[in-house]
Amino acid sequence: MERTITAAAIALLAAFAVTAARATAEYDYKKNERRVIDGGLAPNRRSAIRAGRAGDSFGFFLTIEPSHKVAARLSGIAPDDLLDTAPEALHAIWAPDSAHVAVSFRSSRHELT
Repeated sequence: MERTITAAAIALLAAFAVTAARATAEYDYKKNERRVIDGGLAPNRRSAIRAGRAGDSFGFFLTIEPSHKVAARLSGIAPDDLLDTAPEALHAIWAPDSAHVAVSFRSSRHELT
C-alpha cells in the first residue's frame, strides 16, 4: 500500500514537472487577426474593442460591428505594457450608452492598468 502511494506521488510530481507552467494568458494572433476582448462588445452592439495584430504589431482596436471594420487603433498601450495577450485576459468596461469605454489589462504580475 505504501509503495503504491509513493509511486502515485512520484507520477504526479513528474506530470507537474512536464506540464508547462504559465503565469500569463497568451494567444498567438495571426497576421491581421483581431479578437473581441472580455466585455469588448458595446451595449448597443454597434462597436467592439478587439485585440490583435495589424501587420506585425500588436494593439487594441475600436471596430464597427457587425462588419468588424477597424474604426481606430487605440493609442497609448504598447505591446511591452502587457503581461497577457489572450482576449479573455484583457477587459473592457463600457458606459451604458456605449459612448465611453475603459480597457484594463495586467502590466505586471500583480498590477492592473
